Amino acid sequence: MRNLYLLLWLFLLGQPAALRAQNILMPVGTGSGTNTGCAGTVYDHGGPNNGYAPNQISTLTLRPPDATSRVSLSFTLFQTEENYDFLEIYDGTDSSTPLLARLTGGAGLGQTYTATNVLGALTLRFTSDASAERAGFAATLSCVPVPPSAYVGNVGIGTAQPLEKLQVAGTIYSSQGGVRFPDGTLQTTSALTQQLSLAGTTLSLTGGGSVTLPSDNLGNHTATRNLRLNGSWLSNDGGNEGLRIDNNGNVGIGTDAPQTRLHVNGSVRQDTHNSDLLNIPAGATGSFDWQHRLGYQPTLMIVVDQTGGGGGEYISYSYEHLNNYNIRFYVRNARNSASTFRLRWIRVN
Repeated sequence: MRNLYLLLWLFLLGQPAALRAQNILMPVGTGSGTNTGCAGTVYDHGGPNNGYAPNQISTLTLRPPDATSRVSLSFTLFQTEENYDFLEIYDGTDSSTPLLARLTGGAGLGQTYTATNVLGALTLRFTSDASAERAGFAATLSCVPVPPSAYVGNVGIGTAQPLEKLQVAGTIYSSQGGVRFPDGTLQTTSALTQQLSLAGTTLSLTGGGSVTLPSDNLGNHTATRNLRLNGSWLSNDGGNEGLRIDNNGNVGIGTDAPQTRLHVNGSVRQDTHNSDLLNIPAGATGSFDWQHRLGYQPTLMIVVDQTGGGGGEYISYSYEHLNNYNIRFYVRNARNSASTFRLRWIRVN
């Protein structure tokens, strides 16, 4: 039996790559990776049996094994949360290359994307938000030959398939004159060691030019770790007011020394709800329903408002939850004459 397993393993090892295709998974979280080959199935990081997780920003570059091939992907599954979770496909080795497609929902199903760049590579960038994950995606990986039209007009030295105007498969030696670049500069020696320096928003290169970087805008950033305020305020104008969080997790609004989980130095306004103007006869009891549609049973704080009426001091009230969406209020008038009033209430949880 042991020899049988060994023969089977040797048989599979000798089969074409298509018969030994692997599952190729996107990296998890904010990871990145590279796969070189022309066979297999590319999945989101959940693989063939699981969906993807929330809060993903991962990148995978797919490269062909040689310069005569180009990577191609054909999608057999594509289900993401539409307009919130995306797969971007770039024609090159990173996300700075041309964007071929930005897929969401079911848009990728049945689609095929093939590299056109000289390296024959595709780069996938998958992003998901914090909720509502779907099944993910699966795509068959293959390679196609570089079309003959890619070599037309190109000159090859040492290669029969030049991918540039001049491609040399070997070392280039210049005994005199050097190399002139498209901007007109002549390079006669090896490149000098240059350094980058940053002063404010100016990025400079020794012996070269400089660029002015745009000012920072936190709205364009996605946090990948905890934000440390270091004893500072979170405020609209950068002043000493707004929100303060201490080392115990207490949150202060308008105070830099919160004493409880939420400490507000000032008044708090909350939207109120109110009934219609009620008129209850002497000694009578009445009720009315409120449909809040919250999906749970809130705790209420209730007051009697006598504006436009009178006798509210004789009113007693209570309420009960009919379900997670409706509340019934009960009112009783202990007065020997009719009372006119409104009930007003707020949610306290």
